[in-house]
Amino acid sequence: MKNDIIAINRFGWEATRVMFSWDLGRRCNYDCSYCPPHRHNSYSPHAPLEDLVYTFKKLSRYRQIMENMSKLNEFTISVTGGEPASNPVWWKACDEFRSIDPKIVVGLTTNGTIPKKVYKDIDKYVTTLTISYHCEADDKIKQNVRDAILYIHKNTNTYINVNVMFHSDPEYFQECLDLCHL
Repeated sequence: MKNDIIAINRFGWEATRVMFSWDLGRRCNYDCSYCPPHRHNSYSPHAPLEDLVYTFKKLSRYRQIMENMSKLNEFTISVTGGEPASNPVWWKACDEFRSIDPKIVVGLTTNGTIPKKVYKDIDKYVTTLTISYHCEADDKIKQNVRDAILYIHKNTNTYINVNVMFHSDPEYFQECLDLCHL
C-alpha cells in the first residue's frame, strides 16, 4: 500500500517535505576569522561534474522512493560547504540537475562571489539562494556582493535570503546595520 509508511516527526504530525543537506567540501575563496580551519580551505580539490551528477541521481532515487512510500511531496537539496559556487563545474551541474529531476528544488548557500553573468540568470540554476555577507572581505568584493543581492532580489524569481555575518566590532558594526536596511 502506497501510504503504509508516512514520515512522522517527533511531535506526531506528518511531514510533507524533506530537505537534503549536501556539503560539497571545504574549498572556499574566503578566510574569515570566525570560520574554523576544519570548515574551509583554499586547496581541497573541487568535486568533478561526474561526481556531482552521480550524487544527484542517488538523491533523486531517494526522492522517488520516499514519494512512493509516503505523503512526502516537496524535496529540496540545500547545497553548502566551503563555497560551492567556486567549483568551476557547479553551474553546469545545476543545468544537469534540472534535466535529471525537476521535482527537486535546488538551494545554494554562497558567500555571494557569484559571477555577474550567472546571477543575472540565477533562476535557471537554483530556486533558493542564501548569501552570507562577510564584512571582513575586500571592499570591491563586498560591493559586488551587495550588487548581486539587490539585482537578484529585484530582477529574478529566485528566493533570496541574506545572512549578515554580524560583528560587534566597531569597525564592522555600522556596515552590518546598513546592509540590513538595504
